[in-house]
Amino acid sequence: MDGPPLAALVQGDAQALPFADNSFDAVVSCETIEHLPQVQTAAIELHRVTRPGGKLFLTTPNYFNFMGLYEIYARFRHPGRQDDQPFDRRQWFPQVHKWIRRAGWTILRTDGTVHQFPFLPGRNPVRWKSLESHRAVRKLLSPFAYTYFLAAEKALER
Repeated sequence: MDGPPLAALVQGDAQALPFADNSFDAVVSCETIEHLPQVQTAAIELHRVTRPGGKLFLTTPNYFNFMGLYEIYARFRHPGRQDDQPFDRRQWFPQVHKWIRRAGWTILRTDGTVHQFPFLPGRNPVRWKSLESHRAVRKLLSPFAYTYFLAAEKALER
């Protein structure tokens, strides 16, 4: 096969990406920022490696909902409880917007999915799927969804 490879696997730190400026047409960050010590630094790095006019697609858990309230309750009720994942933070959508805008991105679209309600302690939360099947209702309630999606764009150079 001639030419560069179609894809390569590179392991790196999202807060110090091992790529040149303006390297990519799009960057994708799925369920990552909640694990990073310096989210603002990572948002700036994602912006740096994206070409002007390029896109960012980001998903992250959102804790501005019933699940977040349950997490607060669980921390007080069981102070020594350990998470099953190494979270650095539990953010909510206004924080994510702030980090992304401060990094230079223009937010194009946001959405949220998975509306869960922890009715019984010690049991799996109940998911209200009908909320997600109606786009207008889902969009209205997206700030309270468990999973938050954001699409942003890097401005074209002048």
